[in-house]
Amino acid sequence: DDGLSDDVIDTFNTVMLPPPDLKNLAEIEAMMRTASSSPPGRDALAKFIMNQESLYIPKLVPLLEIAEDLESLPDLHRLCNIMKTLILLNDTAIIEFVVTDEVILGVVGALE
Repeated sequence: DDGLSDDVIDTFNTVMLPPPDLKNLAEIEAMMRTASSSPPGRDALAKFIMNQESLYIPKLVPLLEIAEDLESLPDLHRLCNIMKTLILLNDTAIIEFVVTDEVILGVVGALE
């Protein structure tokens, strides 16, 4: 036993993403890629995404329509990578949430 409790270890592995906005997509994508490269990072990212106060996925969905209206291919590619990263976290709660009626069309649209 190294003397550190799991609670203390969890505080070192927290993820805070910037608010979902077109201007933040590159930063969000990079932070998600970094966090998803390790098991503790994936867990922390999944916890942040499913935090009831942030409701991150429903805030990402409207960005798809904005990016399509602007015909911004880089933003559309970033949204696709972000959604793909979220699904590849293989977190049951995230998978169950992205197939709900309120967000599935946005998630599938981003992956398109």
